[in-house]
Amino acid sequence: MGTSTLRYRVIQGACAILPARWCDAVVMWLADRWMWWARPDRAAVRANLELVLGPGASVSAEMVREVFRNFARYLCEFFSAHHAHRTIVVLRHPERLRQAAAAGRGVIIMSAHLGNWEMGGNVLSRLGYAISAVVLPHANRGVDRLFDAQRRRCGLGAIPLGPRAAHMAMARLRRGELLAVLGDREFGHNGMPVRFCGHQVTMPRGPALLSIRTGAPLVPTFLTREGPRQFRLAFEEPCWPSPTAAYQEEVERLTAASTAAIERSVRQCPTQWVMFQPCHAPV
Repeated sequence: MGTSTLRYRVIQGACAILPARWCDAVVMWLADRWMWWARPDRAAVRANLELVLGPGASVSAEMVREVFRNFARYLCEFFSAHHAHRTIVVLRHPERLRQAAAAGRGVIIMSAHLGNWEMGGNVLSRLGYAISAVVLPHANRGVDRLFDAQRRRCGLGAIPLGPRAAHMAMARLRRGELLAVLGDREFGHNGMPVRFCGHQVTMPRGPALLSIRTGAPLVPTFLTREGPRQFRLAFEEPCWPSPTAAYQEEVERLTAASTAAIERSVRQCPTQWVMFQPCHAPV
């Protein structure tokens, strides 16, 4: 067992046996140590906060630390997500998802590295939806298996990002299922330049392509933190693909709409956007 796998297994075990407040205290301590050790991550977080807050904004060390701590909270919550009694989730506009799903074309749940995106999928699974998520595989196979096992434990299927991801994703949608994707980071070299918080950035066009090819609507969905183990799961209005619009124009429109939804949510709670790569890198 590699060091990374062991570390995550220790966190998983602690989440299972320790009271929530003790587990939170431990991961907060670890997050603070990580922040001061990982200078590139710290610089990226500060740059992203400056991007979101706008010109002239003052980004304090406390705000940067809160981003690292929110990622630690996410990790702790991820490994204890199967204990439903530990969390309170308030739904906002769930009728938007129900209406989108009623069309029978599947639904693309378009989210971001905001709040606790994994828990959002867990909640939807508990509500009775069949849902899978497109995920970036970990470099360490042991860690990858650990995360996928936890997702399955919570009713969330995993589609590894790779050559077969698009085929597998379309199959899920054509069965009328939900497909969760993250739209705030481009992992390959096929992204699209869009405006985000006043800057040109590269965002993935994959969600828009899947929507156009299957007819499935994009439903921007974000689970954000409102207190200790308290969350809000908000659904925005569905973005439907047009069957008559020009292909490239439709890709641009849907990608821009997704990015605008991410921007609105990130601006509401910037320290919950746990992005450790500079988003405004040149495209």
